[in-house]
Amino acid sequence: MSSAAAPRRLLAGVDVGSGNIKVGLFGVDGVPVVRLVRPTPRGQGGQHYDADRIVQVVLDCLAECVSVAGTAPEAIGVASMAETGVALDADLKPLHPMLSWADGRAAAQTAWLDRELGAVSLAATTGLPVHARHPLPKWLWLREHAAGVLRKTRCWVSVADLVALALTGELSTNVTLAQRTMAFDVRNGEFDADLLALAGLRRSQLPPVLARGEVTGQVTESVAVGTGLYAGTPVVIAGHDHLVGAYAAGVRAPGQLADSAGSTEAVIAVADRLADPSALVATGTSAGRYVDGARWCMIGELPSSSGLAEWFVRRMLAEPDGGKDAVKRFLDLVAESTERPTGVVVEPYLHGCAAPQPRPHRRLALRGVTERHSLADLAAAVLEGTAFHARWVSEEIAAITNVLPARVTVLGGERLPGWTQIKAAVNPWPTTTVNGDPTLVGAALLAAPAAGLASVDPGVQRTEITSGPVVSARYEALYRRRFLPPTGEQFPARR
Repeated sequence: MSSAAAPRRLLAGVDVGSGNIKVGLFGVDGVPVVRLVRPTPRGQGGQHYDADRIVQVVLDCLAECVSVAGTAPEAIGVASMAETGVALDADLKPLHPMLSWADGRAAAQTAWLDRELGAVSLAATTGLPVHARHPLPKWLWLREHAAGVLRKTRCWVSVADLVALALTGELSTNVTLAQRTMAFDVRNGEFDADLLALAGLRRSQLPPVLARGEVTGQVTESVAVGTGLYAGTPVVIAGHDHLVGAYAAGVRAPGQLADSAGSTEAVIAVADRLADPSALVATGTSAGRYVDGARWCMIGELPSSSGLAEWFVRRMLAEPDGGKDAVKRFLDLVAESTERPTGVVVEPYLHGCAAPQPRPHRRLALRGVTERHSLADLAAAVLEGTAFHARWVSEEIAAITNVLPARVTVLGGERLPGWTQIKAAVNPWPTTTVNGDPTLVGAALLAAPAAGLASVDPGVQRTEITSGPVVSARYEALYRRRFLPPTGEQFPARR
């Protein structure tokens, strides 16, 4: 936790991610005043999220932030991971543990949707490839295996919706979260009644979809008493965390890409038009409205990114709990490897390959390991593999949009500085990183107009990362000759 003298007017940001909950207070210029990070609470067995505990952690963090700053914010913006959600009963209480995007229970229902409705037809409506990560297949699973849950459901909410509900008592969602349900018509901007009916749901059981910056409600008196917030403070659902972070980092126009790195990784490209559904299906990428409400965007995801570092520490270093700081342990090991590139090619598919060549059953593989390679080299090769994959996704998105990347901005790179350096060596276009936490400050500043404050550009500090031409040439050869042939021989977007 860090603190400084509080400015007179503050905004609050909340970001509930797969691994951590972040809460912070910022000046209207985006300068941080106080920031807290807590692990995202999981349910029994660690496979799901605990909805009530998530809400409590957010409220406790807001209370601590207000106490440290000495004053309360004038507006609160909430961003969160997408796809993860929970059904609420008539009293707006969770009916089950919050189902994670990573929950794979709906494989059979996903296959049914693909077979009966067709992937291209679904993508034409929803902008999404058929995948078990989305709520629609999970609703079909609930209808088959836990029908009582859907019969009792008053409303299905995403994580950010749930937090906003706890603060205000009002139900709503943001379009960037709604469009990740696989039951939302991205062209018409509303939930599709026919897709909902497949699971026995009605439009009234999904939250109202608000426009960018529209207020979901005001902080209630009971919440204010327990947190030190002002009763009546406006709350805004900022949206999907990857998109909020990209927008705050200045990714605003076609040709600008964000590489949002966390437990999962997403390459985000801004576009002027909605991509062809056949190309989305072929590459496993998704498309929808951007956080600015005016443009479109494309997203290509890698289900395991820095999560690979945590896996490496647990398995390869024989630390079952990952240690107190698995990422730091991993980085310390990477620093011991001095040869770049390592010569080891890692296919970074711990949980399958999503984009740009959907292969859900592909798994992690290492090729080219010799007796000279150390454990540190293997750790560095993991970072190289994810960097190669992100470049591959970027090139396929460029082929779909017919817009060459002008620059890629790495979000989350400050946690893995060695990783960012490798990305810069792998990428053939300028690579920058941003300081601070763009998703958190972006959530706060997207709420500024709700408090009658001018919407302020976060103005995050960007740093261009460079690499020597010799090392870059070696990575180029490794990428073309040894990474792409086994993984990307089809190049579906370019056929």
